[in-house]
Amino acid sequence: MPLFVLTGFLGSGKTTLLGRILRADDGMRTGVLINEFGQAGLDHRIVAHVAEASAVVANGCLCCSVRPELSRALLDLLRRALAGEMPRFGRLVLETSGLSDPAPIINTIQTHPVLKEYFRVAGVITTVDAVNGLASSDDHAEFAKQVAVADLVLVTKTDLASPAVVVSLVERIRTINALAPVRDARAPELDPSSLLQEQGTSRVSAVSSDAASPHAVRTFSISLDERLDWSTFVTWLSLLLNRHGRAILRFKGMLNLGAEDAPVLVHGVQHIMHPPEHMAGWPDEDRRSHLVFIAKGLDPADIKASLDSFLRFARDTMPLRAGSLVAQEVH
Repeated sequence: MPLFVLTGFLGSGKTTLLGRILRADDGMRTGVLINEFGQAGLDHRIVAHVAEASAVVANGCLCCSVRPELSRALLDLLRRALAGEMPRFGRLVLETSGLSDPAPIINTIQTHPVLKEYFRVAGVITTVDAVNGLASSDDHAEFAKQVAVADLVLVTKTDLASPAVVVSLVERIRTINALAPVRDARAPELDPSSLLQEQGTSRVSAVSSDAASPHAVRTFSISLDERLDWSTFVTWLSLLLNRHGRAILRFKGMLNLGAEDAPVLVHGVQHIMHPPEHMAGWPDEDRRSHLVFIAKGLDPADIKASLDSFLRFARDTMPLRAGSLVAQEVH
């Protein structure tokens, strides 16, 4: 079932947004798992009267020492729902602590031998406080990590900040993550029920930004004219992630592969690459392969040179292998 990660720095309005989403539930029956930092949290009590299926992990940050508790809590939610001890749910929202790095949480879900059979991470929603967002960005590395992995960024408390501050904050967000849409959480047209839609497989467009953000996080893109061999590309990407996975906060790609008539999407977080996904067709006339990275402390020119060198070596040593990758998966 789809699992959505709701993250954002301390005081950015995650729980308020979650309450809006739950009240607008369209019949999917949304389960909730909340991570609170410390034993005295109140978030789970705020949403408990709205969410029929909910649980809390309150011993610390899920991205740090208590990741085993995340696994246990998710498995317990499943067990209780299947046993009829709570209403069954069709999707789950995991609200992280404001001090969390979401990437290890996603990694845990997608590599756990049981959880990965029951859940798929369908999207990461990050809330950013318009009043304190710029200061949080300057002072806390967690801010950049939360924004970098987002599929959607919602700016909260825009009514309390000046328009100029909001504009500056949005520019900062887009410097860190040029892929994710940035929306005003208070916009009248924002439908809370629409937020829990598949977002992790959104189409990658060619974007590029060489401007470094705080903590040296930057977004850059690589475009390739040639059709790629799947095995060659995956070998290169696996080596890259093995060497620099901690520095690659997020990557997405739309690939023109071998004899495939439609592009194949790849995406992942840090060391983890998700299974490839086939698109029904090309979205436009551009048939190039595009890769987009959100990374910390890596030189885009070095990454591009590495890929060019690897592809050149592959061309010189083996013919391009045609054929479908329908049955192939990346682990």
